[in-house]
Amino acid sequence: MNASKHTMNLQRTFQKALILQVVIPVLIIFIPMTYIGFSALLVFHYQYLNNISVILLSSHGFFSTIAMLIVHRPYREYIKHLVDHQVLVWERVNSTTANNLNTIT
Repeated sequence: MNASKHTMNLQRTFQKALILQVVIPVLIIFIPMTYIGFSALLVFHYQYLNNISVILLSSHGFFSTIAMLIVHRPYREYIKHLVDHQVLVWERVNSTTANNLNTIT
């Protein structure tokens, strides 16, 4: 296979991103499932740990989405653009409202 160094660097970067994108959600599932398995085998019950485990398991989709948005640069840059744009719009709306209030009084 004859690939340029740039292509190989892109592939390595993408591979690292995919590994992180998979590892983060797997840990979100693995940790609570390990606790649930041990608590069932050793027959002990802590309600607050059960609740935390269920919350973590049910938030798996949220964490995998956040991981994808953080890990991949195009998504990360787009989210940053949206946040920057929203801040500018918010500042513009607030300054317009302040100017209107100053005109009225």
